[in-house]
Amino acid sequence: MPSSTASAADPARTDAAAALLPRGFGLALGGLLLLWLSAWLAGPALLAVLGLPLDAHGHLKAHAPSVAAPFADMRARWGIPNAFDVLSNLPFALAGLWGLARLRARMLPAATRRAAQVFFLGLLLTAAGSAWYHWAPEAGRLVGDRLGMAVAFAGAWALVVAERVAQSSVRPVLWGVLVLGTVSAAWPQVGGNVLPWAVVQYGGLGFIVWAWCRPRAAGAVGLRIGAVLVAYLLAKLLEIGDFAVFAATGQAVSGHSLKHLAAALAALPVLAAVGRAPLRQNAAGAGAPRTRAGIQDQTMRTDAPTAAASAHANQFALLRQRRFAPFFWTQFAGAANDNLFKFAFTVMVTYQLQVAWLPPSLAGLVIGALFILPFLLFSATAGQLTDKYDKARIMRLVKTLEIAIMALAGWGFVAANVPVLLGCVFLMGLHSTLFGPVKFAYLPQALRPHELTGGNGMVEMGTFVAILLGQVAGGLLVALPGIGHGTVAAACVAVAVVGRLTAQAVPAAPATDPGLTVNWNPVSETWRNLKLAHGNTVVFRSLLGISWMWFFGATFLSQFPSFAKEVLHGDAHVASLLLVVFSVGIGAGSLLCETLSRRHVEIGLVPLGAIGMSVFAIDLYFASRGLPPSAEMGLGAFLAQPAHWRVMADLALLSLFAGLYSVPMYALIQLRSPPTHRARIIAANNILNALFMIASAVIAGALIGAGFSIPQVFLFTGIANALVAGYIFLLVPEYLLRFVAWVASRAVYRFRLRGEARIPAEGPAVLVCNHVSFVDAVLLMAASPRPIRFLMDHRIFRVPVLGWLFRLAKAIPIAPQKEDPAAYERAFDEAAQVLREGDLLGIFPEGGITRDGTLQPFKGGVMKILARAQEDGLAVPVVPMALTNLWGSYFSRIELRGGEPVAMVRPFRRGFWSRVGLNVGEPLPAAAVQPELLRARVSDLLAQP
Repeated sequence: MPSSTASAADPARTDAAAALLPRGFGLALGGLLLLWLSAWLAGPALLAVLGLPLDAHGHLKAHAPSVAAPFADMRARWGIPNAFDVLSNLPFALAGLWGLARLRARMLPAATRRAAQVFFLGLLLTAAGSAWYHWAPEAGRLVGDRLGMAVAFAGAWALVVAERVAQSSVRPVLWGVLVLGTVSAAWPQVGGNVLPWAVVQYGGLGFIVWAWCRPRAAGAVGLRIGAVLVAYLLAKLLEIGDFAVFAATGQAVSGHSLKHLAAALAALPVLAAVGRAPLRQNAAGAGAPRTRAGIQDQTMRTDAPTAAASAHANQFALLRQRRFAPFFWTQFAGAANDNLFKFAFTVMVTYQLQVAWLPPSLAGLVIGALFILPFLLFSATAGQLTDKYDKARIMRLVKTLEIAIMALAGWGFVAANVPVLLGCVFLMGLHSTLFGPVKFAYLPQALRPHELTGGNGMVEMGTFVAILLGQVAGGLLVALPGIGHGTVAAACVAVAVVGRLTAQAVPAAPATDPGLTVNWNPVSETWRNLKLAHGNTVVFRSLLGISWMWFFGATFLSQFPSFAKEVLHGDAHVASLLLVVFSVGIGAGSLLCETLSRRHVEIGLVPLGAIGMSVFAIDLYFASRGLPPSAEMGLGAFLAQPAHWRVMADLALLSLFAGLYSVPMYALIQLRSPPTHRARIIAANNILNALFMIASAVIAGALIGAGFSIPQVFLFTGIANALVAGYIFLLVPEYLLRFVAWVASRAVYRFRLRGEARIPAEGPAVLVCNHVSFVDAVLLMAASPRPIRFLMDHRIFRVPVLGWLFRLAKAIPIAPQKEDPAAYERAFDEAAQVLREGDLLGIFPEGGITRDGTLQPFKGGVMKILARAQEDGLAVPVVPMALTNLWGSYFSRIELRGGEPVAMVRPFRRGFWSRVGLNVGEPLPAAAVQPELLRARVSDLLAQP
């Protein structure tokens, strides 16, 4: 009779065997195997049909036409032939050694550990094999290079399977890829067929993308697969552009050398994931028994890593979620295609064709004007359609339209038909006009309020990266001798198809105003949209603020070619470098917003961004005005001069602060706009953006025509930015108030929040807090994602600076009833009005700042406020709060002067960045509130650590 243990084991073995091929996994692997067999059997014939000539190294000859050498950079240094291609393999070795060392100290699931070991060992073998091959490139040595890569690929595939499929599927994938990779690496020397190796590389890449779209599996360690993909794709782009990068950098470095560095970056996400795993117990620890893998791996087969990852999720985690990832890649593909097409067309009519009626000096201006014209004509209609219909449906229709436009443009490129291409520029502008309102109206439906800043930051970053990649790709592809125009045509259509495929995966986003009757008159509807936006003061002035940012950015972007040539004395590659620096800065600032805002819609970052934009725009003037004249420089000579690094730093920082400026404004507009009219308000924003960009071109042209130098135009723009920003912040003091609160909670104090999610996201509420210092209200402002109107002792308004700040915040002064009965009643009237308007009211029921640090009795004003709210038919919740560790700080009354406790005497009595906190309790229904109960709740919150 079988034992119970054996009986229990049988189902487990059955389940484990079944888990080897989860749903969809076997189909994906089977398809790849079939593709590999087809490539092995029919590779040479297929290459001949496609007309893709390969050299002896397995590289497309089109990458290096008329060049006998396999690589661009063949220079010897320090006695090493092909030195840069050889030495750029060192990061592989360092990553491999680092990874193997880190694995020894971390607890990981057995299968994940095995896959990571193979991956890091593969990096070491890749470093050795690639260095050996590049020392003396010849086809026989290429086998050694690819064998090392095959081991690394096997480890990478297996890691992805461990993360997104199942731990039990790792072993067969690991051994299968090792076998196929080894055969594919050696086969070109045996049979002259390189296609099986291409299937291992690119088919494996497709498999990783497929797995990335799946949810995490049990035992996942949080590997950022998207980052691995980005690094690998960047490496392949650099490999394709080997000779182009070498020429673009003034022969400073080749694309192939940079390819090695980019590919080595793919190890960083793996190292980070391993580093997040728990440390192994050492010999002096609890003495946990070891298994064959070296640790008790079964302790890691839970969902704990997944839970930990979600607890610390950031904006990049959105890229693993269907509600965001397909939308992100759809808009990314659209922005990339816009710029690939426009830049390739601009290069074609500027350098390759002679068109009498379109001189090169006007080509960029005409193309830019045609692209922006639809924003003025059709934005209002696009906003209506977005509010009326499902946004996912509109995305799909727009991306289908893009395929048709790009097919027509492809014919235009092949036939070199400039009028057709100009028509396609207008149509692509229409495509972007239709997509614009969808792009920003979709996010508030798909994301939670605390995710809006991170989501907008990702979109802003992705847009600028896509613009950069599109322009680089367009310039490189159109320049390919003989096949450039056809290659651009194919690339434009391919990217459009990719965008349509990703749009298909966007989840439904139902119409917010399905009963809307569309007004097809663009003039009257544009005016109506502007009036609609003007009805919400904060939103409308935020629209103006964003439009000003586009004015500011367009001024710099439009002047980069002339600035590079006339002021920096650089060639076209220097102008491209300025664009790269600017784009990277915008992306970095956009991504920083979520970290700096603690995942709120933190409009306090807007003044910070405005200050940085002005400071570094003005410094750019001083950095560039005195540069001596010189002959035209290539990129290498330009970078060799220290003065130019200050110019690039100014550009990077002013664009970084522009990212900090714009992202919170976009998020605020999305949050504060009525959902039924959100897309139309965003359409109004697009109209204003277009008008401000046109105004930027006109004003910059007028200044230069009046004799201003380009650095002086930058100085004028920086000063104008300071004036405009100051005016906006005085009109909408909420920006300035949030900035002060942001600075206080991060620069003056180290402010820790607990329970901030308990602050109501909408509707009226009364926030009740202890009163410890003169900046209590400022810290509560920093904690709340919504504005708070405070009921405050009238005497605090006499304090210099703080009194002005609280008046700016429209705080409500209250005096004792015996001292000023009229002011007392007026304060409660205003408080009732705050709640009727659905806003937050903050009160300090102790009646004054504590003089000894203890919690004083609560007065009955809160009951009068709730009674007035009840008379208005409102059931207002009351949220208890407690400021902790604030007693003893500079703004508390801890010092004695003449026997009286006073504040603000010794600025650094607790040193820099004093740690304080705010604990937020569960809201209480109005019917349950009593002053004694509230005081007890606040007292309990004070006792929490």
